[in-house]
Amino acid sequence: MPQEQVDGYAVDGLVPEAVVSPGTVEELGRTIGLASREGLSVTPWGGGTQMTLGNPPSRVDMVVRTAGLDRVVEHSVPDFTLSVGAGATLASVQDYLAKEGQQLFLDAPLPRKATLGGILAANTATPRRLLYRASRDWVLGLKVVQADGAITAFGGQTMKNVSGFDLAKLYIGSLGTLGIIVGATFRLLPVPRVEETLVASYGSLQAAFKAARSVASQSFTPQCVEVLTGAALRAIPEDARRTGAQAALLVSLAGWPGAVTRMMDESARLLSDALIVERASGGESAALWRSVTDLGWGDGVAPYISMKASLPLSRLEEAVVALESLPLNGLSRGMVIGAGYGGVRCLLWGEAEVPGRAEKARKYAASARGEVSRLGGYLVVERCSPEVKQGLDVWGGVPGGVEVMRRIKKELDPKGVFNPGRFVEGI
Repeated sequence: MPQEQVDGYAVDGLVPEAVVSPGTVEELGRTIGLASREGLSVTPWGGGTQMTLGNPPSRVDMVVRTAGLDRVVEHSVPDFTLSVGAGATLASVQDYLAKEGQQLFLDAPLPRKATLGGILAANTATPRRLLYRASRDWVLGLKVVQADGAITAFGGQTMKNVSGFDLAKLYIGSLGTLGIIVGATFRLLPVPRVEETLVASYGSLQAAFKAARSVASQSFTPQCVEVLTGAALRAIPEDARRTGAQAALLVSLAGWPGAVTRMMDESARLLSDALIVERASGGESAALWRSVTDLGWGDGVAPYISMKASLPLSRLEEAVVALESLPLNGLSRGMVIGAGYGGVRCLLWGEAEVPGRAEKARKYAASARGEVSRLGGYLVVERCSPEVKQGLDVWGGVPGGVEVMRRIKKELDPKGVFNPGRFVEGI
């Protein structure tokens, strides 16, 4: 591979010595075994969409791409299960399943690039988490290449396949520090007949939250209930932005046509005090949610730093108010708030000419983490430049379990082959 292509696989400024793309699981296993024997570090690489997540690595000797592992292994249509290589992109799998009227619950930014293995390794969460919960709830089994090159399978094709501790869950969210996910088996869902969205604009964050609480407390659960503020409002339609809104509430509903019509009408009645309420259906609705999910990840103006927080739902509004009260010092802020499950994405934009913007971003992240922690939550910096990461722990303090994490890492990867330094406290 030419050097300029190798440079494209740098992680936080560290350029690998080699980039390899195995075509089979067995080939990848032999590659990892060789790296282990030679004392080389290995950085797994799927679609590259989440490579900004994590602390700067201590070493990047070899990047191992999983793009060649994209084959559908088994699809049982009547059982609603799918086994597929971890290098398959999310969009390609959804397109394949749609032919049978089925879908994978998973969602992620940039689905044409994001691979299933990368989504699981990063434990990517999106607005549909409100209804469909976390990705680990839909994984029936995993196939993993271990640090010595051995190939191990966990779980199976049905829900009742595990006795004792579910080892597959260790690898979901481990950021490739314990092994490389090379295949997965998922439960599937039918594609809903109808999907529609309400977009309500409000003059204040408090009004948007009040409406969100009312919508979320109905007898049915929407797919998504998200509140957008500040610069994040660029994701909603222009007509809604023209109202001078300070916040917007987005509600997604899906199912059979009659049921969706009823849910839309009941939800719309709760939004009567909005400045404007718009409806989006079909492709327009899908495009709107793609814009929200891709915010900060796409080809537009990238944020200078992006943070994600998880909080008790009862403290969510208080946390958002606290984040909005922090000084920006020339930066601009936008938030995407999971009003039904306690998640917040806080993004800061800043022009290059803003003096000392790296230090300002670090200070904001530290202050934001302090506020979130005070309210019983946890904050991670999910994306920023290597310059901002200098002197910044993107994970922050872990409330418990770090020693357990270290012991698991030592047991599964004693030589520190996989992603050294990138996980919590340099694991």
